[in-house]
Amino acid sequence: MDLNQYLTEVILTGDNELNIFFDDTLKKVFSPSYYNKIESTLQNKINLSYYNNPNDRAASFVKPGDNKHIYINKYFFDKYSREKKMEFLVHEFFHILQQSKSFLFQKKFKEIIDLDKTLEKIAIPYLKGSFTSFLTGQSNETIDSDCEMLSYIVGNRSADWNRIDLRGKKLIQNTIENSGFFNTHSDYWKKVF
Repeated sequence: MDLNQYLTEVILTGDNELNIFFDDTLKKVFSPSYYNKIESTLQNKINLSYYNNPNDRAASFVKPGDNKHIYINKYFFDKYSREKKMEFLVHEFFHILQQSKSFLFQKKFKEIIDLDKTLEKIAIPYLKGSFTSFLTGQSNETIDSDCEMLSYIVGNRSADWNRIDLRGKKLIQNTIENSGFFNTHSDYWKKVF
């Protein structure tokens, strides 16, 4: 019997140091109650699956519907600082919470999906340019799926707040803070807003 399968914490397999930093980062991102909800729901490890492809620009990704793997392109991922690696992993972690085909995940984390959709509806009328350029901070990027607000704003911390009216930014910030899902007073959030 493997004791690890009974642990209720998010564990990234393959890199103990990265795992410790990731768990600490999740505690800074999510409120204590929401972090506990994540831990009690996941109850399984999230596997880091490594590959090495200099032709693939992505440093990390999650296959839609897969709630057990974050795929890491070591060719790019290893070149980044630990803080930047965490941004990639938190971005992908939001995709795990939002895009899983598992009924349990859809039911348990529906409020994250709903919050993401609400944030998008808030942002659209206040944008000063394209939705993609607001989220990524770059005009030449494309976004492949919906439910990207939280993964870019919170995960990548790449939102270009100059590309949205100040009223829109304030509404987004208040909606995130009032959700109760996030630890918005932690150091992590200082780079978000």
